[in-house]
Amino acid sequence: MKSNFISKMVFSCFGKKTIYTNNLIKYCVSIYIVFSVSFFSSAQKITITGNLNDQTHNPIEYFHAMLLSSNDSILIVGGAFLDGNFELIAPNKGDYILSFSCLGYQSRHENMSITQNTDLGEIRLKQTNLNLKEVNIAARRPSFKEKRGKIIMNVVNTSISDLGSTIDVLERAPGVIIDNQNNISVFGKGSPLIFIDDKEVVVNNELESIQSDDIASIEIDRNPSAVYSSNARSVIRIKTKKAKRDQLNVQAYNYATFARKFQNFTGVKVNNTKGKLSNFFQFAYENTKLKTPTENFQYNYQQNYTIQNNSNTTENLKRNRYILFLGSKYSINTKNEINFQYSYNGLYDENNTLSVQKINKTNELEDIRRITNHTNEDREQHNSNINYKLEIDSISYYSLSMDFARISAPSKSNIQELNPTQNSELQSKILNSNTYHVYTLNSRYQYSLLSQFKSAVGIKLAQIENSGNTESTYLPNNDIFYQGRNVIKDKVLAGYFTVNKQLRNVNFDVGIRLEHSITKIKSNRETVVDCNSTDVFPSLLINYQIDKNKHITFSYAKKNSRPSFSELNPSLDYIDSLSYEQGNPLLKPTIYHSFALDYCPLKKLSFSAEYTNLKNTILFTGINDPVNPDIIKHTAINIDRSEKINFMSNYSYSVNNYSFFISNGVEFPIINAPYLNSEIKIRRASWYSQIRNDIYLNKNILLYCKFKYQSKTNYDLTIMRNRYNLSCGIQTKVLQKKLLISLSANDILNNYNADWYNKYQNIKSGQLRDHDTSYLRLYIRYNFNNFKNVFNKKNMNSEELNRL
Repeated sequence: MKSNFISKMVFSCFGKKTIYTNNLIKYCVSIYIVFSVSFFSSAQKITITGNLNDQTHNPIEYFHAMLLSSNDSILIVGGAFLDGNFELIAPNKGDYILSFSCLGYQSRHENMSITQNTDLGEIRLKQTNLNLKEVNIAARRPSFKEKRGKIIMNVVNTSISDLGSTIDVLERAPGVIIDNQNNISVFGKGSPLIFIDDKEVVVNNELESIQSDDIASIEIDRNPSAVYSSNARSVIRIKTKKAKRDQLNVQAYNYATFARKFQNFTGVKVNNTKGKLSNFFQFAYENTKLKTPTENFQYNYQQNYTIQNNSNTTENLKRNRYILFLGSKYSINTKNEINFQYSYNGLYDENNTLSVQKINKTNELEDIRRITNHTNEDREQHNSNINYKLEIDSISYYSLSMDFARISAPSKSNIQELNPTQNSELQSKILNSNTYHVYTLNSRYQYSLLSQFKSAVGIKLAQIENSGNTESTYLPNNDIFYQGRNVIKDKVLAGYFTVNKQLRNVNFDVGIRLEHSITKIKSNRETVVDCNSTDVFPSLLINYQIDKNKHITFSYAKKNSRPSFSELNPSLDYIDSLSYEQGNPLLKPTIYHSFALDYCPLKKLSFSAEYTNLKNTILFTGINDPVNPDIIKHTAINIDRSEKINFMSNYSYSVNNYSFFISNGVEFPIINAPYLNSEIKIRRASWYSQIRNDIYLNKNILLYCKFKYQSKTNYDLTIMRNRYNLSCGIQTKVLQKKLLISLSANDILNNYNADWYNKYQNIKSGQLRDHDTSYLRLYIRYNFNNFKNVFNKKNMNSEELNRL
């Protein structure tokens, strides 16, 4: 590493002074003073922490902890806690009674004398003989809370636990945005890294097969530490419920969607726990038909003429998808656990597209073309994982995970282009094939450093190998007009260290991550990229607990966003006679420096603000083909610098059988880009709002309604029009709550299509796409023998797979 690295890193953060960075520095100094004054003014308060588990060392999902006076048992402080972790603040030194209670467990009371900050480690509760099947748990807990800059949404015993899939639950999470293709993003942060029970999700399709009633809670971390990949600007962690006894469980479910075309998704899950061994089986099948009309437009402004290219396209997609998952978990003893699993995801698409293309060139007659494109695409993914975990004590553990994935994605397109103007016909065939091999190894050790700090150290090794071929031929003679073979090899070695310390009411979390990457790209046996890079990614979080409900958090993190393989791969994809799509192997990673401030003045109300400085931002746009400027090449590019400022607020309210939630956000981009011999200054503020209402008509029938709005939005150079979505539904449970029936209506006003346009250099392009977002969905789920999850899907290679 170069000796002047630190000075370069500081310059990259603050080197270019703007009004925003100057104000930001002043703001940070003010925050530091507030922290310092508040810290010393509350020096006498004492923090009590620990972990509440059952007899098998599993965290108790939801419980109450209280600190009582030892003299008269008067409540001093208390509250409800999730996932086994609790933290109580005593006003001063003295003798107290610590009390724990949870439905289905024996209450526990401990007399203790407190003189200093105390970590009690693991505390266990014994289960009672109460038959929980006969108990109706009607509690509906607060829908979300904020803890140290992270938003935690409770799912257990709330209305959202019966919505259907994990995607349905995430749609109601604060600041989470899901588009028409179920792509998940966090407001102001882009695509998140998703974990289920501390293991990465490989592909988002996996979320559709996990049922909402398997989920205990969802945590949204907008400022993840150095523990996570440098590519992770936000993290979503999903905690699932666990079965408490040996049994065989079966669950069958089905989604039937009625829109322009009928769609169906059906599946069955079987699990079994017997002593130390748990087994899980899942199979799901999707049959989807979609009809999507689209209007595309392109304006190519040359010095002496302009080409206007408009097309009206109708896509008819037929999709069959198969999901298979097999897993086994063996608990060697109470501290050692080993897991094996295999998953298969097969996607088979048949897409028939009919387009009418109109080309207008200055001083020339209009050229009309009718294009039919019949494409078959198969994608098969096999993923295997073995992982081991050793629980050393209530704080310390060691984990090791190894993954291997193989993905094959061949496609074949037959294209016919009729030109009535010139009375000509052109037929062509395009064959594409891509094969990926992904190897990953993760190791993590969490421990107590010097008995005073919670620390973690870990390494990650990943290697991706891609081999791709593209061949384009004219029919009927099979004359080859393009042929390409591309090989991409990408290796990453990463190591990290984090330390956490609680000092009275202030919590410090500091981390550093070192990543070394090697990338080699060959196109037709010629090396186009051969680079090595090493970078350091620090993170800092300071949380000050003002009182039981109020806290403030400041955080900083340096992150990067590495280009996806589709953005790098130099193979060509045909769009029409005047445009194509191609990857850019010379793309650089985007570097982010983010500063965030979160404030929670009330238990159910939170605010956040963030400033981000970006270098080498990756944008997707249209540029002129280097050989023929009449043709537009759609590709990814880098722009030097940009900035973003965003604000967000969340509020929830519940009383009796009614609950209400609202989340709002606004973002200010600061981007300069060239267009038509001048410069576009992008400063337009964009905002979103999400509102949800739940009403229980009785203990088994729920009515719900949600509304989402997104204003006209700048996604870097791409501008998307405003859109909104009004959705409602009703659900009921019958047959001793084993059968759930839910009927929902999505996008009732039919106004949630993401129309967009893009301006860069001398090209303007855009799309008006009429997605099939207005639909009725019938969801039916039946649980045999009170189904509960006993096995959690565990993968640690999602970062690599999401780049493919």
